[in-house]
Amino acid sequence: MLAETQKPGIKELLRVSGIKNNQAITTHDIAFKLAPRLNAMGRLGPATRAVHLLTTDDEAEAFSIATQMDTLNTKRQEIQNGILSECREKIDKMANLERNRTIVLSNPQWHRGVVGIVASKIVDEYYRPTLIFNVEGDLLKGSGRSIDGFNLYEALSDLSDLLTQFGGHEYAAGVTLASKNYEEFCDRFEELASKKLDIKDMAPKIEVDGKLGLESINPQTLKDIKMLLPFGYKNPQPIFWAGPVKIVFSTVVGKGHLKLKIKEKGTTFDCIAFGKAALYPLEGKLVDILFHVEINTWQGTESIQLVIVDMRVN
Repeated sequence: MLAETQKPGIKELLRVSGIKNNQAITTHDIAFKLAPRLNAMGRLGPATRAVHLLTTDDEAEAFSIATQMDTLNTKRQEIQNGILSECREKIDKMANLERNRTIVLSNPQWHRGVVGIVASKIVDEYYRPTLIFNVEGDLLKGSGRSIDGFNLYEALSDLSDLLTQFGGHEYAAGVTLASKNYEEFCDRFEELASKKLDIKDMAPKIEVDGKLGLESINPQTLKDIKMLLPFGYKNPQPIFWAGPVKIVFSTVVGKGHLKLKIKEKGTTFDCIAFGKAALYPLEGKLVDILFHVEINTWQGTESIQLVIVDMRVN
């Protein structure tokens, strides 16, 4: 339906997102291509421009807003990556990271519009309840993300005597507090988490839907998986296990990702492993992999690609 739209704004949004006319639009496209561009407007500028894009009937205005939106999204990524790099540097200097249950960081230079995304990235990498703050005068304004087993909203409720304002839910929240309360907040937040979380809780648990050998993956597999759409909260994309498989090619692509070719019993597949560049090189090694099965579209050609969620080198 979206791909067949006649609304100028949506057509231009699809264009700048790299989605071609009449191309089937997936939940992945919406979550990782369309939504980030729409959100970039509100994160770095007036969100009303995004509304104008979706409602305008003027093709020239739609082109202008969509182009600006794409530029802002690129800028958002640059700002986000800069903050994320600074956060990693701070975390690397933390003396008790292995024992700590939480990560709380602040900096007056960090853009308030992207601290929530950064908090999510930190949770993905370090798997700890995380709060990232921007400093505005005497106030710290931040965003938090949490992990299984630690209700962030309940924790903030327990610390409400230190907070000016807060809101959210179990896994995400926004927080404002006076700078004079920051150190005590950090200490009490860590204390709360230490009571709730054991050291074994500090690693994500991946639920696997079943074993799937490479020789069993074909177009029908994708059709079967598509019947489960749409994927999202409470309906996650299926994760399969295969292995041991042999890696016949590996290279680093993008910012810290691995592109692989794997082989099992004469069957080969291309794979992408996001954030796994530290494992390079892997040629010739046997690995067990957890993965999604997806369609990769490149220059108009579609092929099956495995997206590796995790891997273990044998």
